Amino acid sequence: MKHYKILVLFILLSATSCSPTKLIKSNVSPEEVTNLLFIEPFSFIYYISSGNTSDLNDSLSAIRDHMVYDLFHTYHNELHITGEITLEDTLTGQKVMDELGSLMGRAYRYGNLYYMKPAPVIDSLLRSEGHRFGLFVLSKGFIRKRGNFPREKARADLKNAIPYKFEIEHVAPRKSALFVLIYDAGKHEVAFFGNSVKEEPPLNEDLLRKRFKELFRGYFFK
Repeated sequence: MKHYKILVLFILLSATSCSPTKLIKSNVSPEEVTNLLFIEPFSFIYYISSGNTSDLNDSLSAIRDHMVYDLFHTYHNELHITGEITLEDTLTGQKVMDELGSLMGRAYRYGNLYYMKPAPVIDSLLRSEGHRFGLFVLSKGFIRKRGNFPREKARADLKNAIPYKFEIEHVAPRKSALFVLIYDAGKHEVAFFGNSVKEEPPLNEDLLRKRFKELFRGYFFK
C-alpha cells in the first residue's frame, strides 16, 4: 500500500462526531457526466489497541480499498464510469492527495463550493487521460481492540464530569467516514461532493453500500 501524507485539516474534519449524510452539487447535472474517470481510492483505517491512540493499519486500509473498488465496479453504469486509473507515481499521488484534501476540507467546512482553491494537478491528470470528470473517493475510520472501548469511555466520562471543564471528550467505539468528490476539469471546479461520518464498523460491506447509495441519492440515484 502506498503511504500518503494527508492534510491535517482534513484529519480534524473527518475525525469529528457523527454527521448526517450531506451532498453539495454544482449546476452540472448528472446527465452531463458521461465520461467519469474513477481514480484509485484513498483509504486510511486505524487500529486502537490501547488507550485512545490510533495507528494506521495497512492491512485494514487495503481491505477498505478493495470494498470501495467492488462497490464502484458494481455501480459503474449508474455512475457513468468509463475509465479507471491507478496512481503509480507516488509523488503525483501525494500531490493529488494534497489537492483533494484541500477541496474536500473546504467543502466540508463551508458547506458550499464557493471557496475552492485551484487544483492544477487534478486538472492535468484528467486532461491527460482524456476525461472531463474525475471521481475521487477517500475513506477514513478506526476500530478498537476488544475490551478497549469500555475502559476509554469510562475514562472520558470521568474527565467530562470534572466541574468547569469546557471541552467535552468524545470517545467512539468505532468510526467510518466516506468522502466522495467529482471534479470537472472542463470548468476547473468541483461538480459534486458528498460525505458520511458514522459510528459504525468501517469494514462492513452492507453498511458501506448503504452510505454510498445515500451519498448519491438525488444525483445519480433517485
